Amino acid sequence: MCVNTKNIYQNHFYTKDNPSAAAVAHNHGTDVVCELGYVTNVTGVSNEGLLSEAIVDKSLLRLYEVLIQIRYFDPAGATPYRSIDNSEVSNLSALASALQPAQDGIVFKGNHILPMDLQGKSIAVIGMWANVTSQMLGSYTGLPLCKVLALLWAGYPGQDGGTALFNIITGKAAPAGRLPVVQYPASYADAVPMTDMALRPGSSNPGRTYRWYDKAVLPFGYGLHYTTFKASFQASVTTAKSYNIANIIKACEAKKQQFARLDLCDFGSFKINVTNAGNTTSDFVALEFLAREYGAQPYPLKSLAVYKQLRDIKPGMTSEVSLTVTLGTLARVDDKEIRYCTLENTKCCWMFPQDTIEFSLSGDAMVLDEFPQPPD
Repeated sequence: MCVNTKNIYQNHFYTKDNPSAAAVAHNHGTDVVCELGYVTNVTGVSNEGLLSEAIVDKSLLRLYEVLIQIRYFDPAGATPYRSIDNSEVSNLSALASALQPAQDGIVFKGNHILPMDLQGKSIAVIGMWANVTSQMLGSYTGLPLCKVLALLWAGYPGQDGGTALFNIITGKAAPAGRLPVVQYPASYADAVPMTDMALRPGSSNPGRTYRWYDKAVLPFGYGLHYTTFKASFQASVTTAKSYNIANIIKACEAKKQQFARLDLCDFGSFKINVTNAGNTTSDFVALEFLAREYGAQPYPLKSLAVYKQLRDIKPGMTSEVSLTVTLGTLARVDDKEIRYCTLENTKCCWMFPQDTIEFSLSGDAMVLDEFPQPPD
């Protein structure tokens, strides 16, 4: 655990000093603390008399359990990764494998200037990361700036994150990432008590995550491009349809040898056309959401059902993507005992960022899968 132990003392004022904070963390289940040196490591806290040998033993058992699970102590011949040398890690193929996902994950959040032509220009890299050569830093913070002309979100882009960002900034690569979180307004911090972790909205909670909260500054799945895309469901799937639950289950049981469980059976595929109406070749990530009205109220606004990335859509080109949905996506878990997934008589709709289709499920509810329960 990093930084959080320091927060126990310095920001939350829960303890009187750093060793006491580390002791609280270790005594309540933390196994590793990676900050502030002697006063928060196991040796320091133990020498302060704040940590018993029994707690240290418990942490060591858990740490060694993980090492055993990842086969750290296995003989070299039994673990193929032990035979990998630097030539297989530090080569062009491996570097490309690091760069591509880093570029894919960058989300383009706002723009008045990108991509930039840097030919003949000087660049200033400003801040605590400007010349970090001996360690990896994170959690950069600074004062709000009103003159930011473009905004990119990179998450944890790995070893080639810098190259990936530079390629996006200069237009060598086009951004197509989707925001994997909700960007909440500043007022949200005052609207939700720290003690209320409920996802569903209530009297003291406007709701959490994209499934329940719809007043985001930037929503889950948001992402701009260097081009303009037009996307829609194909005409063959836009007509409102009704599906009989018993018939769905019967069709899946007829091919059950293809699936480990019934909830993994394909419900159907929905084809989407994506046209690049701009001037820049770009990827496009298709997100398909499901909105449904059954179970306990209030209902979720939508839930991500399936997604897929299309590569290198050239200007004027139309690409087709087929998004396959499983029965488990349509089902819900019982809200009382959390025992099973069930298909219910309901109205639903598939929502794509630029299009929507409606359908319904009819007939009696049927169980897809029962979850193991602890003994009484």
